[in-house]
Amino acid sequence: LLRENERDLAYLGLKQVLLLEPGADIRIDRPPFDADRLPDPATMDPAEIYRYALVHQPVIRAAEMREKSAALGESIARSGLLPSVRLFGGLSNAYSNNFLDYARPDLSEAMLVPGIAQPVLLDGEERMLATYSLQGVKFNTLSFVDQLERNFGKSLGVNVSVPIYNNHTSRIGMQQARITHEQAVIGSEEARRQLRIQIETAHQTARAARGQYVSAREAAMSQRAAFDAVSRRFELGATNALELVTARTSLDTAENQLVIARYEYLFRMKVLDFYLGKPITLND
Repeated sequence: LLRENERDLAYLGLKQVLLLEPGADIRIDRPPFDADRLPDPATMDPAEIYRYALVHQPVIRAAEMREKSAALGESIARSGLLPSVRLFGGLSNAYSNNFLDYARPDLSEAMLVPGIAQPVLLDGEERMLATYSLQGVKFNTLSFVDQLERNFGKSLGVNVSVPIYNNHTSRIGMQQARITHEQAVIGSEEARRQLRIQIETAHQTARAARGQYVSAREAAMSQRAAFDAVSRRFELGATNALELVTARTSLDTAENQLVIARYEYLFRMKVLDFYLGKPITLND
């Protein structure tokens, strides 16, 4: 009953980590693997693992990109103290149905309308001067193509800006950018330092896990031999049931510790595989 309670609590803890409901049905998959076939971490060089992870780990690449971005930001902020030259140009056009084609009047309905005669003095004689006005002249809207040609505008200019005094805004911005760059450099160095610590710790933990597995394997083999011996003695009547139960309990404990050590060893080796960029699989 005690073991069942421990198992149920373990399942509940796993469901809580996975954000599952307590009543969710889950099944533990036990990947088959031979722990004796796993590589010995003692043969691995932590420095070599670190050199590989330094190039391929996303956290390091992200820190380096932040450092480059901060360096570029500092260069941009420093450029605020330099004179700037800006060349600009533009092309424009316009169209309106109010533009009339005065160069080509429509005289199809035009006519001369006589006006009021005006008296004038010509060669000393008073004469009447007739006047006429041209009416009915129409002007068509200037076509779109012609307007494009006539209303086409062009502009070109140069602007030179010298930052003589801008309330120290550029200088303050440059100092802030320099601080940001230095912080990014420190962050990048810290990320590399943390990566080295993590790899060295993972390597040492894997070596310890292998040692625990070897010890647990030998202990389980020893307890198995002891249990077999007690079983034979019990069958011959040379020992009592208490010694048999005690030997069985010791064997169960040793085999349980061996299972824990096997999977701990497997997990620690998969951590090293992660830093080496190897795919993580359940099988060895």
